[in-house]
Amino acid sequence: MASRKSTHVTETRSRTKFAAMIANYRNGDALFREITERDYGIDGLLELFNDGIPTGKFALIQLKGSASTIVPLKTEPFVSVGGVSASNIQYAFQTNIPVIIVYISLKTGSSYYYADMHTIVSEDILETAQNNESGKTTLRIPVGNCALDNIEPLVEIINNYYERRQSN
Repeated sequence: MASRKSTHVTETRSRTKFAAMIANYRNGDALFREITERDYGIDGLLELFNDGIPTGKFALIQLKGSASTIVPLKTEPFVSVGGVSASNIQYAFQTNIPVIIVYISLKTGSSYYYADMHTIVSEDILETAQNNESGKTTLRIPVGNCALDNIEPLVEIINNYYERRQSN
């Protein structure tokens, strides 16, 4: 008989925790829209509003969850996020919409780590994932990209992305 794996439980709980953070942002000025169809590594869209009015600003979100406290590497100022698929990494090479990876701990009071995929993914990382038998690889998020129950850093990534596009 099939059973539900602990990784699936962690995945579900991380989405719930993330969605709750989004729902608490400035009286609803952000919305997390889950992607329920085959997501190819993308779990949802984060949409921004201004006093309830749509801004047209979105980001693709890749969520990774951990049942444990996330601990930075001992020798370098990064946290490692394993199991990131080549198809998800490929999203980082498009420039139509920002792509943000969120690595979230389920421990109460724990912080989450985040990164703009455009800044942490290289052709070498994509090639490594594609050549790996599993089609997955590990990404490194700077330890400075850390927040606790506050999505303001994600909002900043999104706003900066659209400001750069408008100035070009």
